[in-house]
Amino acid sequence: YYQYFIREKNQEKLTKIETSRFGSTKAKSILFPFIEDCHQLVNKIENDVFKVISDITLIIGTYNITCGLNKK
Repeated sequence: YYQYFIREKNQEKLTKIETSRFGSTKAKSILFPFIEDCHQLVNKIENDVFKVISDITLIIGTYNITCGLNKK
């Protein structure tokens, strides 16, 4: 069990993304608003290339490198 936190660039408050072995519906619903502008990443999640639970570190790292750095 891990706890991950995410936030927008200009946001002070962190949002917790809870993950466990038992499903990703809640984690996905929390994560998607943050990454919705990164269409390639969203498509990979929706097409099961990335799994929200097992690949959460990879998803967040990929977002930060590909889309997050371009956000103003």
